[in-house]
Amino acid sequence: MKTLRDGIRAVLRALELDRLFSADKGFFVSRPPAKPEERNASSRSEIPPVAEIRIGTAFISPAVSRLPDESPRPGSPFATSFVASWRPVPTPPEEWIQFLCSAPFGTQATSARELRWNGREVSIERVTEAEIEAFVAKMDEWADYANREFAASKATPEAQARFDAGKRAQRLQEKLRR
Repeated sequence: MKTLRDGIRAVLRALELDRLFSADKGFFVSRPPAKPEERNASSRSEIPPVAEIRIGTAFISPAVSRLPDESPRPGSPFATSFVASWRPVPTPPEEWIQFLCSAPFGTQATSARELRWNGREVSIERVTEAEIEAFVAKMDEWADYANREFAASKATPEAQARFDAGKRAQRLQEKLRR
C-alpha cells in the first residue's frame, strides 16, 4: 500500500520539484549549489571559457496591492504575491540575458521566457510559494545554459585553439606527474 509520502514524491517528481524534497528533513529544503565541475562538465570542456556569469541565491520579497473597490472578492481588500529576484555577477551583457530567457527547458508552470530583466536584476512575480520555489529550483540550470550558449557564441577559432592547447598541456602535465 502506498503511503501519503510516496504519493507526494510521485507528484513532486511529475512537477520536477523532487530535487527540493529531502526524505529526512521534509519538504523544500535548500541544497547547496552543485560544484561547477559537477554541472555539465562534459559540455563545458568543449567550449573555451568566457567570463562566467554567476547567479546567487534568490531574494524573495512580498508584494501587496489594493484590490479595486468593485472587486467581487470577499474578505481582505488586498492581493498578495511574491517576487523572486537574482542579481547576476558580473552584470551580464544583453546577449547573455537573451540566452537566459530562451532556455528551452522548464515545466508548464516554469518557463525562463517569463523572467524579467531590469538592467540590474532578473525577477519573477508569482502568487504562490510553490511557484516561486519552482523558479528558484530551475534558475541554476537556466544560468548554466546561458553561460554555455554565450561562450559558444563568443568562441573564435583562436580562442578555441588556445583552449584546446591548454587542455592538452594540462593532460601532459598530469601524465608527467605520475
